[in-house]
Amino acid sequence: MSIRQIFIYTILFLLLLIFQFFVLNNLNVDHRIIIKIYFVPLLFLPMNLNRTQLYLVGFLLGLGIDFFELNFGVNSFSILILLAFKRAFYRQFFDEGERKEIFYLTDKTLNLLNFILYLASSTVVFHTCYFLFESYYALSFTDLLLSIVLSSTTALLLNILISLIFLDNLNSNDK
Repeated sequence: MSIRQIFIYTILFLLLLIFQFFVLNNLNVDHRIIIKIYFVPLLFLPMNLNRTQLYLVGFLLGLGIDFFELNFGVNSFSILILLAFKRAFYRQFFDEGERKEIFYLTDKTLNLLNFILYLASSTVVFHTCYFLFESYYALSFTDLLLSIVLSSTTALLLNILISLIFLDNLNSNDK
């Protein structure tokens, strides 16, 4: 990964965080829908990254978001659970030929259905953990399930859009 790619990746990641804090956190569509998309860039980190570094980056990101949202560890723990499943999802949805760093996949090598399944499973796991840890007040099972489904579906649509923008920008700057 070149310095230029790291710089572009960092800028896009910061723009995503700003979008999360100032737009999505203030969006009141329904009390059940809480859209979280800031974890998507963590899914694009290279698979050969040391697990300790990956968990440290995820924990610090979650801790920073928890600090601004006053959630007391909900985001941090949800990100750590997601990162624990990241390698399993990656192996499940991508063939041996596609098991490069997702960072470098282009439209020619990307199996879009597998990529969407990878994002969908990651989004559902994250939102499930988030709502289970956040529901310290008693939610009924149907309300909890409805919140997970609505938030995951909405976030998945945004995640697909943002992911394709990330990948397209990073790949176009490689040329």
